[in-house]
Amino acid sequence: MVAVDPSYPLTPLVGFIAAGLLVPVLFSSLIRESWNLGVIFLCFWLICENLIFAVNAILWSDNADAKFFVYCEIASHVRIAADIVKPMSTLIIMRRLYSIASLRPPRLADQADRRRNSQIEWTLGCIIPVLCAGPFYLALQGPRYDILQGFGCSGPTIRAILPFVVVYPWYILPAVVSVTFYYPSVVMRFYRHGAEVNRFLHSVESGVSQVSYIRILALASIDLVLTLPVSITTVVMLMLHMIQIKHPPLYLSWPTDIVKQSPTIKSWAELTSASTPGSGLVEVYFVRWTTVLLSVVVFAILGLTKGARELYWSALHTAMRWLGYHRDSPERSALRSPALSPIEFNEATMSTEPRSHPSPTNSIAY
Repeated sequence: MVAVDPSYPLTPLVGFIAAGLLVPVLFSSLIRESWNLGVIFLCFWLICENLIFAVNAILWSDNADAKFFVYCEIASHVRIAADIVKPMSTLIIMRRLYSIASLRPPRLADQADRRRNSQIEWTLGCIIPVLCAGPFYLALQGPRYDILQGFGCSGPTIRAILPFVVVYPWYILPAVVSVTFYYPSVVMRFYRHGAEVNRFLHSVESGVSQVSYIRILALASIDLVLTLPVSITTVVMLMLHMIQIKHPPLYLSWPTDIVKQSPTIKSWAELTSASTPGSGLVEVYFVRWTTVLLSVVVFAILGLTKGARELYWSALHTAMRWLGYHRDSPERSALRSPALSPIEFNEATMSTEPRSHPSPTNSIAY
């Protein structure tokens, strides 16, 4: 059958490309840096989300069948965690930038402060998203998940008050804290104490170069610009949907109202009509393409640096050696092996005089 989405197969292709671009950025961040935990969280969950978008677009390109139930259960919850991690990672990055701008880099903090900062960052970037997408959402959700024709499984539509209050504030609160507190503080410190901050960034104690600082600040800024409107749109659409429900329950009884519910099927006609707030075609496209755009931005800012390129070449050479390809360039061969003089063979001299010991018939002169 023909795919219902006119952008197919561009959508899955772009999703796979975006995920592939972030893989080297993730590994280079794990190897080269020790202070960018927010970047690592952002790259990991963006890879997961892009792969889910691409696989869904292929499996449900021409249908809205309820299938692959285990995969849909996992994918729908991973998407919720990824949506929460995006603003959380921005908050983690801004906290680090604020610490450096305050001339208090993480590497110079004592062990107790480093442990506390690590616990805060892991709580923001991992524990809270997993709890919200896992037990909280599983216990409070409405339908198991939604299936959108042409786009596959997605998070279920909220039908109760408690899950909306517990889960979805995390879509906005981290970005709001970043915008209202950390971002203005970082900008003002650069504006008022720019020379002092620049000298500190050029020093060894900072642990980060000035170029890296500017790159991370640009990434956090673009992340805010892309994720905050998406989060606000998602929450507003869910609020409109809750308003349409007359007397929504505080929560759904578990497991009677949850486990036995089938996935909600939404056809292409329902998506194009946008009769249900938050499930229209514009919202679906907006979420998917902003995710792809954010992935490309992350790669453009962090994946094309000199250090990243050197790491890529090193990994490529290592892989080639493992595969048996270890041919060196002529320059390296000349440096490693000194030039040898040609081998000269002297004619053998025959003599009738007896010798006390045998003589070689030829000799090699270098």
